[in-house]
Amino acid sequence: MQIFMLCIGNNAQGLNQSQNADSWFKVFQKIKDFILIAICDEELVNDTLVILHQFLTSPALKFQVYDYEDCRDQLQRSIELLYDGNSEYCKERFREYLEEKVVQRTEDTDNALKKFFKNIIYKMS
Repeated sequence: MQIFMLCIGNNAQGLNQSQNADSWFKVFQKIKDFILIAICDEELVNDTLVILHQFLTSPALKFQVYDYEDCRDQLQRSIELLYDGNSEYCKERFREYLEEKVVQRTEDTDNALKKFFKNIIYKMS
């Protein structure tokens, strides 16, 4: 996770460049299972949410990620696993992420991100 944070973390300049989009999307396809399941790990959840958010808000990548059905299905399963589990800390961090980074309008969020999560949560009910 530390390597991912160094490459993708808070400064995702390369992730946002359209000429790198295909390469970064291939990286996402390879690491998505690890990232999406790590939201359930108390030691990894904070970094994981930062990394996930970078992929979900990158202008060059976000629509590829949103349209990637395996990502949506895996994220849905991860959220179900998270809320079926015992880690109140991870649940709280994920809830805070949704409230602060998805629901509230920030400079790197838009309606597409809200719609992405809304569709996943709708499928869960």
